[in-house]
Amino acid sequence: MDKKGLELYGYKVNKIPKEKLEKMELPDWVDKVEKTPIEGVLNRDIVVLDFVLLFSKKFSGQFAIILIALGPNEERKLITGSKVLLKQLEEYKEFLPFGCKIEKVNRYYTFRF
Repeated sequence: MDKKGLELYGYKVNKIPKEKLEKMELPDWVDKVEKTPIEGVLNRDIVVLDFVLLFSKKFSGQFAIILIALGPNEERKLITGSKVLLKQLEEYKEFLPFGCKIEKVNRYYTFRF
């Protein structure tokens, strides 16, 4: 692959420089806030404050780190690869922060408002 890019599925695509990928800056809260399992917040009132979408080389897919509030001064982060939650985060990001519950419907997690 040259510096300009390559062709993939009939599209001309650009190569993202390795330096750019390595310098990706995450919000401060990602390292400062305690992680909680998603099962620990199911069916509880939460406030979704922020999120960041990332790609995993290990699992070859997209995942989200979500900053939530469980109460006053009780912030936690969730890590999920749930495609339903990822789609909802993208769809409702303009409304951040928003209140909801996370429910498990069959095999899927979803925000309920």
